[in-house]
Amino acid sequence: MKVASSSLTEYIAAVEGVKATQPPIVPRTRRGRYEKAHDQLLVALNKRVTIIEEEERRVEAMFAKLDRKAAAEARAAELAESRQVRTRLRTRMAGGTSDSGSNAMSGEASAPVCLTVSLL
Repeated sequence: MKVASSSLTEYIAAVEGVKATQPPIVPRTRRGRYEKAHDQLLVALNKRVTIIEEEERRVEAMFAKLDRKAAAEARAAELAESRQVRTRLRTRMAGGTSDSGSNAMSGEASAPVCLTVSLL
């Protein structure tokens, strides 16, 4: 029997097909060589199903970990961008940009400067 399966469900269906061809078990009789080999084949196929399921769980966990890592990197990039924008705005508000003179000459309004006055 030649089986080429592409998914776990197809593989399990093939194992069920092998189980269907299993010779009947007659009590108190000696099992022949082919019956024993068939039983060993079924045991080996069932072990492979277990291994495949474990591998599927491992791969799913790895993809979930990669998704979490990508989301964390995206959040970090957003935070870095917002920090950069905030710093740029604070610098502009304090009048520390080198463009402030060129803005005044070009007719653009410059950002307001915050001053604190102490009344003592």
